[in-house]
Amino acid sequence: MIRIGFDPWVYDTNGDCYISASEAMAAQHDWQLGIITMSNANEVINLWLMSTKNPACEIPPPPPEIAAHIESASVWYYTNSTEHLAADFPADLPLDTRIQCSVVFCNDSGVEVILRTLMEIIDPDGMVRASSSPGFLTDAEWCQERRVPSSAKVILDKAGIWQLHAVLEEAVCEGEVYTINDEKTWNVINASEEPGPPPGNASLIGVVVDQEEAPLPGVLAILTNLGEATTTSDAEGRFEFRNIAKGNYQLTCKKAGYKTVEQYVVLESGGNDISVILIKEAFPWQWLAIGGVALAGGILLIPKPKR
Repeated sequence: MIRIGFDPWVYDTNGDCYISASEAMAAQHDWQLGIITMSNANEVINLWLMSTKNPACEIPPPPPEIAAHIESASVWYYTNSTEHLAADFPADLPLDTRIQCSVVFCNDSGVEVILRTLMEIIDPDGMVRASSSPGFLTDAEWCQERRVPSSAKVILDKAGIWQLHAVLEEAVCEGEVYTINDEKTWNVINASEEPGPPPGNASLIGVVVDQEEAPLPGVLAILTNLGEATTTSDAEGRFEFRNIAKGNYQLTCKKAGYKTVEQYVVLESGGNDISVILIKEAFPWQWLAIGGVALAGGILLIPKPKR
C-alpha cells in the first residue's frame, strides 16, 4: 500500500506552496501507517524545516500583448515642395507631377517588435505603380513613417483617382509571430490636366489703428502668397480680403509716417479677423555742425528738425 510515484507536495493541504508543521506530522503519521516510506516522510519533514517553496507555484510572466495600427498617410508633391495630409485627400494635382507617399505605422505593444507591412500606390486603372514591403524594428510605443516608393518617385501619368493602400500584416516579438491585419486604403490624389484652383472659401477682415487705438484710414494692406492682393483701409481703419484660398500668407500694412508692419497669418475656411497697430516713425533729425565750439578735438553736433 506504499504510494508509487511519491510527490511530497501532496501534503501541502492548504495550498500555500509551503509545508507546515502539521503537514509534516501528517506525513510522519502516514509513514507509521505504512502508506509512505521513512525516506518519503523525511523528505516532507525537510521541506518543512527548510521552508522551501514549491517550484510549481512559480507563475511565469504573461506574454506581452502585441498590438499595432496604421496611424495616418500623406503625399509629398515635389513640384511645389508641398505635403498633403489625409485631411486634404484627394489632393488635386496636375498630370506629370512627381509624388511620393508616406504611411505612419504605430507600435502599441510596449516592447520592441518588428512590423511587417505592405504599401502600394495604385493608378486609376487599378495597376500597382509602386510597392514596398519592409520589415522594420520599432521601439516600445513608437510610431514610424515609411515611404513608398522608398527612393524613386511616381509620376502621375493618368488622369483620375490614385489610391494608397497600406497593410500592417504581422508583428514579430522574440521570435514569435503575431497576426495584426490592419488595412487602410486612401483616395490620395485626383490627377487632371488642369486642376481647378483652390477653393476661395476664406476671408480676412482687419482693423488698423495707431498706438493710441485711433482708426487709421488710407493704410495699404498687401496679402501675399503665390500672388499678391491689395486693398486700402477705410475711414474706420477696416480692410477686407474676400474669396481667397485658405493657407499661409504674409500680410503687409504700410502708411506714410508710420513703421511698416509685416506678419504671417494662417487663414482657415470662413472668416478670419486680425488687428494691426501702426506706430509713428520717430521725428527725423538733421545733424548740423556748429563751428567754433570744439570738444575733444571735434565739433559739437546738435539736432535740428527738417523743414
